[in-house]
Amino acid sequence: MIKKIIAVILAAGFMLTLGACGGGKKKNEIIPGYSSSLDYPENGRADASSDSWLQIDDIDEEVEITWFIDSTRISIIPYLTKLVSEKFNISINWRLATSDDGMELSSMIAGNKLPDIITISDYTTRVQLAEREHAYPLQVLAQLYAPSMLGRIPEDMAEYYAASNGYMYGWPNNYCSDEELEMMEETGRSMMAAGAVIVREDYLEEYLKAFPEKETGAMKPSEFIEMCKWVQDRFSLPADNPTVCLEPKNGDSVDGTRAITTLNEMFCVAPENADGTFAYKQASENYKEVLLFLNEMYREKLITSGNLTANFSTVQGYIQQGLPYAIIGYPQDFNTNLRSLKQNKGIEYVPIVLTNSKGEVPQIKTTASRGLRYTMITKNCKRVDRVIKLFDYLVSEEGQRTLYFGEEGTDYVWEIKPGGKKTTEVVDPVSGETVTKEITYKYGQIKWTDSSWTSLKNQTFVADGIRIYSMLQNPLYPVLAGADGQGMGLNLEKEYIAYNQEACYTPYTYSQMPFLLTYDIEDEDYDDMLNIETALNEHWSTESSKVIIATTPALALKKYEEALATAEKIGYKEMTAFKDKYYQQNKKKMGITYGYPKNDPASSYHSLRVTSLFGDRRYNLEIPSQLL
Repeated sequence: MIKKIIAVILAAGFMLTLGACGGGKKKNEIIPGYSSSLDYPENGRADASSDSWLQIDDIDEEVEITWFIDSTRISIIPYLTKLVSEKFNISINWRLATSDDGMELSSMIAGNKLPDIITISDYTTRVQLAEREHAYPLQVLAQLYAPSMLGRIPEDMAEYYAASNGYMYGWPNNYCSDEELEMMEETGRSMMAAGAVIVREDYLEEYLKAFPEKETGAMKPSEFIEMCKWVQDRFSLPADNPTVCLEPKNGDSVDGTRAITTLNEMFCVAPENADGTFAYKQASENYKEVLLFLNEMYREKLITSGNLTANFSTVQGYIQQGLPYAIIGYPQDFNTNLRSLKQNKGIEYVPIVLTNSKGEVPQIKTTASRGLRYTMITKNCKRVDRVIKLFDYLVSEEGQRTLYFGEEGTDYVWEIKPGGKKTTEVVDPVSGETVTKEITYKYGQIKWTDSSWTSLKNQTFVADGIRIYSMLQNPLYPVLAGADGQGMGLNLEKEYIAYNQEACYTPYTYSQMPFLLTYDIEDEDYDDMLNIETALNEHWSTESSKVIIATTPALALKKYEEALATAEKIGYKEMTAFKDKYYQQNKKKMGITYGYPKNDPASSYHSLRVTSLFGDRRYNLEIPSQLL
């Protein structure tokens, strides 16, 4: 049983929890007698005697492909394009979505003009592409052209993403396998939580000089508002820009703003009822408090109505100038802006602990997930033999290592090669106890070269590695194969993202794995429940904003009660009962009674106490000497 996982990337709503699921009828196996209308080329067949990407007979022939990504904000680093060209003689034409409404991909499907490869996040689209044979089943392609890939597919992934015929039709990024999560626990490593409440450090220091007693304990909502009002007045913050900036809605936020997703965790909006049944969060008292808290900040002119409707670029502009005192959301989404702000203006944001009005210890979900985006090889791909070998390389240990760490000898050297053992001391993030363990490193351990340290010092690296990950990246790889015995970029410099993990939220995180449900798409209620959830998401995306911008507390409460009543008419109780069926199945499979720590009498939740505004500790990061 995985006790505690702290990971990156985003927590998901129903669309993404569904988006990472399938029928779950078959495991990682080739189904005898599989028939398909899809055509498979005869060239490029491979055997299982070696890695498939080493078996390309016509490597001198250049293959041109188009790769579409359903995002307007994904940055493709030239290094990936260069690597694929040199190693596979594949020329990639990258295409990003021009808008976030999904219409571009819908038009491609309708006109049968899909590119060779697509990377998508929408569940419904993924299922349609698979069930209507717009894409190839990966296990079939692997069996024909890349048999070494079959051994790289985690069994739980194959089951989780199985279509009605038992096959996977794509590869997810940010997928955390059960085996790797267990390895994470064994090594004593942790990855950071996603959501955070961060504030300008210089303004905060002035506030704590005036009110030093405020550093003790976490802040309740009323105290946070008092602090923000003091800062707003003391530093004459402009009225037309938000003093408290809310991150806009993103793919996993169904409430109009990602800030609500973060505050849900700070305010202990539980995904599970006290009796262990699945909860509808929007119906809870703590969720109501989140909306009323935001409404009070709106009425106090700490947040603006413009922020609620602002696009991502507008919010980036606020942050780039250091205009907000506080930012609520997923700070890693603004990593570039925050790093630039620190470098150019010396302004730094640090996280603080915020609780609900009852002072309950926050329960912050990790983003250890079953996948975010899903990459598929479409039926329009004419060289599936070459492309599936590329996929095999990208998901292999060598491919992941190269894309995260660069070139052996140039960017890194081995400390422990894959499969090597090391006796080390690990510290339990909750108890603080130190234990000695012998660790077998599946991915080995690397050390940076001097040239890499120079790059890191100049901050020319991306997130967790010296290079960049592909759309098929393994989020746990840089942790389990960390540099210099540390967790890659996570501990390499004093910046907000490191504080997020180390200085503030580590003691209050829990694994969201029990809540990542696998649904049977052939369940007679499945389509109806999906439609209900879609309607509910649209409903709250609109109605939550109406609550926030209400002109009086009474009106805000009325708007919330009306929104909840409408949600009941839409069918939230029926949908929650449907989810609970699969939630109980998932918990039984995991061997647990409760998924939410607060409900479990044996959980460490009950012994945790927020002793500081900065969580368990403040400013305790160890910065490697090469970066000083």
